[in-house]
Amino acid sequence: VLLMQGERSPPVIGAINQVIASRVPDVQLHKLNAAGHMGPITHAGAVAALMVGHVRPAGGILPEAKCAAAPRPRYARQGSAARKPPAYFAKSEISRSG
Repeated sequence: VLLMQGERSPPVIGAINQVIASRVPDVQLHKLNAAGHMGPITHAGAVAALMVGHVRPAGGILPEAKCAAAPRPRYARQGSAARKPPAYFAKSEISRSG
């Protein structure tokens, strides 16, 4: 099990990781320098390198393996410019009040 947290993540993240690490065998904890809670987005390369480094020794990733891009939602595919996104994406449903 690989647990990561950003150096600038809220303190509760480290506490949660410590509890998990105390209850799960073979846990590796990593702290990403200068990253906040959204490390997979802001530091994607570092997160990917840690993941590959964690999985590769177990034979889980082969050097020739390639990741396929996730398919785009049906309404966003080419040729569907006239289609509207599902109603749950409608702006009217988003509350902007505090």
